[in-house]
Amino acid sequence: ASSRAVRLQLGAATDSCGSVTLSLVAPYVLVNRTRSHLALYANWSAGAVAHAAPAESRPFSLSQGGTSARLGVVAPALPRGRPSSEPPTAGVEDSVGLSSAFRVDALGNEACVELDDRRGGVAEMVLSISSASLPHAPVPGVAASSLVLTLRDRFVMHNQTRVTLQWRQPTTPHADLPAGGTTPIGWRAPKSDRLLSVRLAGGATHWCEPFSPDAAWEHLLKLRSHAGLDHVYLRVSVVVSGSRSRLVLRHLDGTRHAKPRMPFRLVNDSAALLAIQQRGCPHWDLLGARESMGYAPDSTRLPAVLRIHGTDASAAWQADAERALEGDDKADRDVPFEPRGGGVPGAAARGEALLMGAPCERAGPNNQLCKGWLLLTAAAVSFLPFEPPADDETGGASANGAALALQ
Repeated sequence: ASSRAVRLQLGAATDSCGSVTLSLVAPYVLVNRTRSHLALYANWSAGAVAHAAPAESRPFSLSQGGTSARLGVVAPALPRGRPSSEPPTAGVEDSVGLSSAFRVDALGNEACVELDDRRGGVAEMVLSISSASLPHAPVPGVAASSLVLTLRDRFVMHNQTRVTLQWRQPTTPHADLPAGGTTPIGWRAPKSDRLLSVRLAGGATHWCEPFSPDAAWEHLLKLRSHAGLDHVYLRVSVVVSGSRSRLVLRHLDGTRHAKPRMPFRLVNDSAALLAIQQRGCPHWDLLGARESMGYAPDSTRLPAVLRIHGTDASAAWQADAERALEGDDKADRDVPFEPRGGGVPGAAARGEALLMGAPCERAGPNNQLCKGWLLLTAAAVSFLPFEPPADDETGGASANGAALALQ
């Protein structure tokens, strides 16, 4: 038996027959709205005073005069009948990485608490303290005078697409998130490096460039496809409510007759063949002669500055330039690229008018795809492979001294 003295609330009520009913009520209730099994500890005691599995509510009291407590994540208790030969797991009294102490009687308070999630990361939760008498915080079987301590996951991701997604942090294995599902995010990295990536389940697309969920915004995520298929675009909205952040992933849908509308449209008004890369990203997009395409930057964290590499159909002329995308990501701006000064030499200079120069991919050895352009003249059909230029952080002139001047 415990010798700890606790504080309870005594209530007395009489009925019409003169009977008196005495009730003992705990002054506090722990409500667990997270996905973790939680234990609450008095600040000066090693033993837990309350345990709550996900979606559970547990009344508790502290020793006489106690007003502060700490939280910890514990392993769920094993069901009864576990064979004794199994190794014991962490029980409800075994807590690791407790949160900082907080007052349990700070009515109206909302604060973030951080604790070890028992998987090598940090579980961030939001603690709110309210009165059980409030309409929005009733707890069945609890007196109106009790204070309710509610814990919720601080970061939650919602998959509102129609497909299963996979998500990961830069240093963690991926996890599945089914269509319509939600998952809390427990961080494995310092606050300055909290990044997420997503892709379609099964590896149907590449991972998108990492993005941060720390601020309220809405952006497009580009999931590059394999084998020349259309890329997949997701809208990610970060909704901040108090101390909590909710990440909502949705499809960027088009119509039956049109592809999804991109934030920018790149227009090549020249006979040059262009390769385009967001500065700081490894991916290149190809644009044919006198063609246009919808475009969304790969990374939401890097400046929307494009590196543009131009060549002619004979690859005898090459040039490089940079162009900053202007306007917000809903502007649907046309971004024209047109070399100035003398035009572009190429197939036409050899007397072969270039009828079409369109981006495509050709299967190579071991079915590896090679990016390039399909060239069509009146006399022949050929393929010009794309060779990425040497990295040049300053942009501007290419190796052969030519420059691609843009309108």
